[in-house]
Amino acid sequence: GSCWAPWFMPPTVEQHLRATLPGSFMGDLDIGEMFLNFILHEAVRQYCGIDLTKLFPEEVKTGEVLWEMWGCCGMGFTFSPFQAVQGFLWAEEVILGDRYDASNPFRFEVVKLNLPGMADYDPSIPWVCKLRMNGDMASELLIYVDDLRVIANTSEECWEACSRVAKLLNYLGLQDAARKRRGPEHEPGAWSGSVVHTVDDTVAVLISLQPLNNPF
Repeated sequence: GSCWAPWFMPPTVEQHLRATLPGSFMGDLDIGEMFLNFILHEAVRQYCGIDLTKLFPEEVKTGEVLWEMWGCCGMGFTFSPFQAVQGFLWAEEVILGDRYDASNPFRFEVVKLNLPGMADYDPSIPWVCKLRMNGDMASELLIYVDDLRVIANTSEECWEACSRVAKLLNYLGLQDAARKRRGPEHEPGAWSGSVVHTVDDTVAVLISLQPLNNPF
């Protein structure tokens, strides 16, 4: 029972498109050692350990075993993905901050619905989006386990949002893998299995043909 974790749905490219317009800038961040950032529940910790007997034989009496308790989520634990993602959602609330704060790069005023069948429906903009007071779409943070994507209207706003994310990650004790940072661009790499480009006054979603051409 201590190792059980519920099924959960990770985000898809559909969430990405809610915050993306032609010309949007996208920047990527990565969480270093994602699972190791989160501590095991005390009910599980007592059953997890590493046998160090053969590494330190001089410290072990005959017939005894030297164990060190493992305290963090680890690769292979059934519940690690759920616990890490659940914990990071708390961090997301801190990062997004006060949506009314004028200095917050993730600020927004209203959530606008643009649904098929509405009298003012516009197929060129997302069905659901956050808008600022001036009508511009707000910057957004998307999280796929340890892969973070920031979307903004300009390169400067994207850098500002990425900076806030990285600083607050470190403040909260979560590793920001700066070596994997990708700056604002219109044609970034894959996120959640899809590639999104915002060039030539369009928003295009692409997939790689490599798995189809080389299934094995």
